[in-house]
Amino acid sequence: MANLTGITNKSYISSIAFMDEPDLLEQVLEVQEEEKGIYDIMEMMGRFVVTDNPEYHHFVNRYVFKSAEIAAIDPDTDGSDGSDGNDLVVTIVSEDTMPVVSEVVMLPNQRIGWVSAVDFAAKKVTVKRLSDDAGDILSPAGNLVAVADIMIFFTQASGEGTFSPVGRKSEWLRTINNIQIFKEANSITDLQKTSAIKVKYNGDWYVMYKLQHDTYRRFRGKISYGLLHGKKAKFVDGDNKDVYMTQGLWNYCLGGDGSLYTTGGVVYPLSGATIAKTDIRSLSRQLDKRGTPREVWQWVGGDLRADIDDVLLTLEETKAGGIVYNSFGTGDGKQRALDLGVDSYRMYGRTHHLKTIDAYDHPEVFGASGYDFAGSGFIIPTGKIKVDHGAASVERLRVRYMAGDGTNLKEIETVTGKLAPTPTDDEAVLRFSYQSVMGLEALGIDMFGLIQK
Repeated sequence: MANLTGITNKSYISSIAFMDEPDLLEQVLEVQEEEKGIYDIMEMMGRFVVTDNPEYHHFVNRYVFKSAEIAAIDPDTDGSDGSDGNDLVVTIVSEDTMPVVSEVVMLPNQRIGWVSAVDFAAKKVTVKRLSDDAGDILSPAGNLVAVADIMIFFTQASGEGTFSPVGRKSEWLRTINNIQIFKEANSITDLQKTSAIKVKYNGDWYVMYKLQHDTYRRFRGKISYGLLHGKKAKFVDGDNKDVYMTQGLWNYCLGGDGSLYTTGGVVYPLSGATIAKTDIRSLSRQLDKRGTPREVWQWVGGDLRADIDDVLLTLEETKAGGIVYNSFGTGDGKQRALDLGVDSYRMYGRTHHLKTIDAYDHPEVFGASGYDFAGSGFIIPTGKIKVDHGAASVERLRVRYMAGDGTNLKEIETVTGKLAPTPTDDEAVLRFSYQSVMGLEALGIDMFGLIQK
C-alpha cells in the first residue's frame, strides 16, 4: 500500500485501499479494472527489492568452457593445396575466447587437433594434427574449415613432466540498469468534489473519487509499460536536472548494448504468419543451448496466445500431467497461477506458464494501429540465479525501488490543496499526485527468450 501524505481525516479513502479487492472496487466505482501488467505481477509475486543507488548492477556466472570463432586462416595451412600433415594456424575473432597451449580442439568437420602455440597479441592459434590422423587436419573428404566456423576446446592433454598450463580467468556477465522516476497527478475542483462517491468499508463510511482512481490506474500503467518497453538512458532536462530511464524487458532481451551486456536473450523471429510446433521445438532447442531452466514463464500477446492455443489443442502430449509451479513461491502455487490468469503446458521437456500481455491489445498503447506486438512474447526463466561470485541466489526477474533514511519511494500518494483533508494552500482544489522510483532488473538475460512477429 502507498504512503499517504497529509491525510488525517478518515472521511476520505483512496482507491489504493481496494487494489487487493478488485471486485469491490468495480462495484463501488462501476468501472472495469485494467489488465495486470508487469508491475502487478511482480507485486503479487513479491519481486520488489530495495536499492540505495540510482544505478544498480550484478555479476552472474558464464560458461566455464569457451568456443572460438575463426576470423582468418593462414593460407599456407588451409588445406587447399592438398598437403598432408600441415598444422592449422588461425586468427580468432575475440581475445576473450583464446585457448591455452595443451587444450584439445574439435573442428566443425569433427577432426581433432591439439593447441601447440598461441599468440595472444595477434590472436593466433596453432593447431597440431594428430600423428595417427590420415590426411590433412582440415580436409577429410574435401570438407575444409572456413572463416566463421566455430572451434571447441573440449579437453586437455599435457606432456610428461611438464608444468601446469596457463590459467584462464572465469568470466562474469555484468548487467546494469537504473531506476526511473515515475510521476502522475490530477486535481478536482470545488464543484467536482461535490460528486464524491460514498462507500461503507470495514464498518465505516468514506468518500472516494473516480478521477483519483483513474489517475492512479494511469500511474501504475505507465510504470508497467516502462518496465516492459523502456530504454536505459540518463540525460538532463531543460532545467539541467538528471532524468533516468530504466531498461525494459524487451530491450533487455535484445541486448547488444556494450554498456550493459553484449549478449541478449534468444531472439526468435517467426518466419510464418503463425507459430507452429516446429517453431516451439526450434526455440526450445536454442534455449537448451543457453542453459535455460526447465520451468519458464511465457508472456505473450493476444495473437501469439491464440496461435499457441491452436497448436496445443492438436497435441495430446501437452495435455499430460507433470506441471510444476515452483516459480509461484511458497503456498498454493497453482492457485496463485490461477489468480494471475496463467495457464500451463509441458512440451519438449519444459514447463511453460502462459500469461497474456493485455497491454499488447490496448488500442491506445501497444495495440495501436501499426504496432504488431500482439504476435510477440517473452520466455522468462523461473527460479533463482547465483550472483556476485556466488555470494547469493536471487530471482532472475525483479523490480528494484529506492528507499532509505525513513523514505520509501516504492509508491507515494500525496493529497494537497484547500479541499484536502488537511488543507495545504488556498486554491479550491483537491490534488492527487503519485510518485514511484523504481526500475527493472533481469539477471542471466542470455537465458531469456524473445519471440518476434
